This record gives sequence, C-alpha cells and structure tokens, in this order.
Amino acid sequence: MNNINTDDLVFYITVEKIQNKALKLLGRKITSSEIYAVSKGIEAALNFDIDTVYETCFQELENFH
Repeated sequence: MNNINTDDLVFYITVEKIQNKALKLLGRKITSSEIYAVSKGIEAALNFDIDTVYETCFQELENFH
C-alpha cells in the first residue's frame, strides 16, 4: 500500500464541475457570486451530517475485509 499524505484531499468539487451542473440544470453558466453561494450551500450540506457519512463508510470497511 502506498503511503498516504495526511494533507491529501479526499474529496473536492471544482468550479468547472459546478458550472457543468449549472449548464445541465439551469441551461447557463453561473456568475462568480452564484458560484460563491453554491459553494457555501455545498459546504453546509456536506457538513450537516458528516458523522453519519463517516459511520457508514467505516461500517462498510467491515464488509471490505
């Protein structure tokens, strides 16, 4: 197994990915202020119940081995 750097990202969302979703869902690219608002919404949603996400992932590890 490779060594893991503790500063490595586990998950990230690029502005390009946000813009692609905006094009798909809204039919247009969004402005920088809209990107800021969306990023804050994503951050809030991901932080809302992160403990449940962690618990589920660690439970799945038991099935992994």
